[in-house]
Amino acid sequence: MQKIGYLGPSGTFTEEAALTVKESYPGEIFGFRDIPELILAVQNGDIDSAVVPIENVIEGTVNLTVDMLAHEVDLQIIAERTIPIHQCLVAKPGVN
Repeated sequence: MQKIGYLGPSGTFTEEAALTVKESYPGEIFGFRDIPELILAVQNGDIDSAVVPIENVIEGTVNLTVDMLAHEVDLQIIAERTIPIHQCLVAKPGVN
């Protein structure tokens, strides 16, 4: 059974992507505090694989992820998941 890390905490969009990965690569998923900790956990063999954000609507390219994968570790991207993100702006009645 694989150990799959994701950028946590529970309830994040990255966890949602990790759950889709788990369908193809059965295993247990674990949340991590930040991207460097997550990527280094794969590099060090603490987990088998990781789901990390490469791009998002707000930031565009997630430079920290790309920089670490390109310059700091010897890991390969083995799959890609694109998940639709739907957000709602809500407020109490009367709020402009």
